[in-house]
Amino acid sequence: MLAAARHRWETDRRPLHTGWSRFVPFAYGFLAGPGRESLNSQAENRRYDHGMSNPPYGGMPPAQAPWPPQGPPPARQSSRLPLVLTAALAVIAIIIAIASWFQPAPEPEAQATEQQFSEQEVTEAKEAVCGAWDAAYNAIQTAASRTSNDETIAFILAVEVKLAFHASGDYIESALRDHSATENDLAEAARQLSSAYHRAILFQLADEPSNKVDEIKSEIRAAESTLKLECE
Repeated sequence: MLAAARHRWETDRRPLHTGWSRFVPFAYGFLAGPGRESLNSQAENRRYDHGMSNPPYGGMPPAQAPWPPQGPPPARQSSRLPLVLTAALAVIAIIIAIASWFQPAPEPEAQATEQQFSEQEVTEAKEAVCGAWDAAYNAIQTAASRTSNDETIAFILAVEVKLAFHASGDYIESALRDHSATENDLAEAARQLSSAYHRAILFQLADEPSNKVDEIKSEIRAAESTLKLECE
């Protein structure tokens, strides 16, 4: 009876022993397989496997390749952009100035036709108008005397001449408005010259025929001659 019980016990535990025999070596090899140094080495190899696309958390990213050597900076070439911008701004200034020229002038204050000016007022008015014409003449002559063989610079200089004509006409008109005691002959010559300056710019911008340009030049010379005599 004792032998039968022992046989039954051995028979019952054999399948369990057979099943665990497949897992015990694996568990033993995982827990107590290679040494600590070998295990760390294998872990390091797995951690920094070159086949991995991204480094593990906490690891340092692989060193990047150094930047390619920088060659010498390219030689800076002179740019015409500032000149072109200057020319464009000058043209815009001319257009705005001409547009303002066509605005109606403020109506002068009503004055009695019999109003008389003192000799001092007449003298001051003459000095102001003649001084305005002198400044305008110098500005135009200075702008027209500048030349250049460079096409871009030559274009800018031509724009400056137009600006000088327009500013001169406005300045003379301003002197006349501020000094109503100006003598009639002097005032009329100044108005004609201011108008001729403005129309000369319009003729040039409109590419008028040369005969019209010559006519306006003749008007300018005549008005300047009259002003010169009146201002002596």
